[in-house]
Amino acid sequence: MAKKYIVLHHSASADHGTLKNFDDIKRWHTQNNGWRDIGYNWVVERVNGKLMALPGRSELEAGTHCPGRNTDGIGICIVGDFQDTVPSEELYLFVADLCKQIMTRHPIQEIGGHRDYAATACPGHNFDVEKVRQLVKGGEVLNDVKVIVKGKELPGKLIDNRTWVPLRELIETLNNQVIWDEQDRAAVVK
Repeated sequence: MAKKYIVLHHSASADHGTLKNFDDIKRWHTQNNGWRDIGYNWVVERVNGKLMALPGRSELEAGTHCPGRNTDGIGICIVGDFQDTVPSEELYLFVADLCKQIMTRHPIQEIGGHRDYAATACPGHNFDVEKVRQLVKGGEVLNDVKVIVKGKELPGKLIDNRTWVPLRELIETLNNQVIWDEQDRAAVVK
């Protein structure tokens, strides 16, 4: 069966910086779950300070990582607990690059998190699957930034090296008002 999906997971454990993480996951899958091999096709982890993509099951084989996506999906486990920690920019870029490589070998239609296909929080609420998709597409990634105006912190986005903030919040922080003019379909600052 053709592989049409890439399914992103997290190990829900700390990355110890050695091959121990991969070996522990494989041991858990084979000894505790009784599987013949690790359930993932790839495991991404930091080894001696360097990010690595370690091959698990062959990409041509069915995995055991996501019911409903095991036969038509390629599973990537990223070592880390992204319920508690935030992935680095370097990690996002590395995972996106691995996805691009996989897409040269398979007709991938979708990149999703485990949570997109099953009732789970995996790959963790701090892992931004959409960011990986945008990096794979080569599109602009929207980065959250803090904007401080008159001592008040406003939410912002960094897009094309420009900072964007919600208009109403900015104007109200500057002690002005934003009024919607329905007739002209315009936001009016007073």
